[in-house]
Amino acid sequence: MGVIYKLKTEIRDFIVEQKKSNPALSCRRLETLVEQRYQLKLSKSSINSIIKSAGLSMPVGRRSKQKIEPPSTSSVEKTPEIQKIEALVEEECTGAILLKAMDSLIGGSRYISEEVRKNLREKEANILVKTEALIYLCLFSPSQHKENKTVTTLSALLGRKVLLEDILSYLDLLQSVNIKSSDIYLGILGLSHQVRGIKLLLADNKSLYLDSQFHTLWPTPYIPYDFSTTLYNAKGYINKYFFQEQPLTLFIAPGEDTPSQDLFSLILALNSQGNRIENLLLYGNKFEELQGVPLGQFKRRLFILGLLPGQFRGCRTIKKIAEFTPFFFEPLKREFYLAETEIDLSQPYINQIVTLKGCVLKTSPSDQPCLIIAGNNFNEGGNPSLLANTYLSHWPNLQEAYQDFNRKVDFFSCVGNSQGFSPSEKPNLNLLSAPEVKSLFSGYLELLDLYFRQFFLPAEFKDKGFPAIKEAFYDLKTMLKREKGRLFVTFHTPEGFSFQEALQYCCRRLNEREIEFSDGRRLWFTV
Repeated sequence: MGVIYKLKTEIRDFIVEQKKSNPALSCRRLETLVEQRYQLKLSKSSINSIIKSAGLSMPVGRRSKQKIEPPSTSSVEKTPEIQKIEALVEEECTGAILLKAMDSLIGGSRYISEEVRKNLREKEANILVKTEALIYLCLFSPSQHKENKTVTTLSALLGRKVLLEDILSYLDLLQSVNIKSSDIYLGILGLSHQVRGIKLLLADNKSLYLDSQFHTLWPTPYIPYDFSTTLYNAKGYINKYFFQEQPLTLFIAPGEDTPSQDLFSLILALNSQGNRIENLLLYGNKFEELQGVPLGQFKRRLFILGLLPGQFRGCRTIKKIAEFTPFFFEPLKREFYLAETEIDLSQPYINQIVTLKGCVLKTSPSDQPCLIIAGNNFNEGGNPSLLANTYLSHWPNLQEAYQDFNRKVDFFSCVGNSQGFSPSEKPNLNLLSAPEVKSLFSGYLELLDLYFRQFFLPAEFKDKGFPAIKEAFYDLKTMLKREKGRLFVTFHTPEGFSFQEALQYCCRRLNEREIEFSDGRRLWFTV
């Protein structure tokens, strides 16, 4: 509380703007956003103090079901005359939500909004919502919106009611102020720079390597490019797993008969039993250093591992296993069976044993176990269903995830360094020389499409143009269902749809990335 007055006005305004745009944002979520944007860790009490000073905090006690709206006269604000989109159980949208998911991985809309805010003389309400509207407006035909009418489908995409006249007024405002589109675009390219891997630097100068999507541990820094992600997204993962005490959830790739010494070093370091992890180093496709992250305090960090039934069989001892009980995983609409377990894991070259607690997973009572989920976050008297829910929320595809993992490794072994890709290495040169504000939004939309094709569709789609991908995927009818903590996205494909398998593959890969929108809801895609 005592350091609040030292905060830059820019950071204060950022917190207030985020809370105004999304009143449902918690202090914890705002803490994450500030850390991602400014590399500054604020306490929840500090953020709450800023929110209270701006008159945006919720009253103490039982909260009303009706949301408190930020004070503004803008017609983009939710009013009694405009039905709140959250009140709808299900609403129609389009496949353009795939592009918005890409924006959550790159962070461009937030970057644009912040740059715009700094250039405006007077405060403008809902900058982020209007910025997003300008990015996606061109995807909707004129028949989908009329002057002075709510842009219905776009509103569903944004999660907020918007009016066409307000979007166009915002564009006029941007054209009247000194905003250099090319500089903002270059800043976005920096956010989209690919992080190939994360080097964990231990106190004894030993190094461990994780891919930047946090799939698994690797023996070398030569990690296949398919497991890279943007600098913005990688920093978000680091905040989640190393600073917010959410469990690092890894699956251990098949192929080794014994756990590696590196895996043991990681387990012991996370469990505060061994050599401490002092720093994280993010590096790019050409092994260039992108950013270092000091971890500071040496403490126990939570982790979960997923092991196939035959993995490390000769190096693990099952100390106990309870009876199997039913467990329903809501996102997959699928029933599993769980049994609490405890195992000892050893490594032939390290004279040490680690005890992991967790559960064994079956798909039916009569089947053999298909997965062991274990870690150091399962305390005495814990609930195995909570552990299984955490793991399956991250890796819901079980065997198929391992098959896809192996395909990507095999592909990289064949093509080597020739397939490295980073959007920042292919800038839109026309945009960099174009002064118009419109070019910024059209250029960023192209970047989102490029990223989607490269990382979430099968290889045969990588070289297809925007019109073809728009017709095949972005124009698809989708239904959105908002529930606590999740946004379920269901694609409704027409009869005889040619790209059904590609869309299903895309949904599985998206669900493994734990994509969240700014209101904290996790996206879950189904066909």
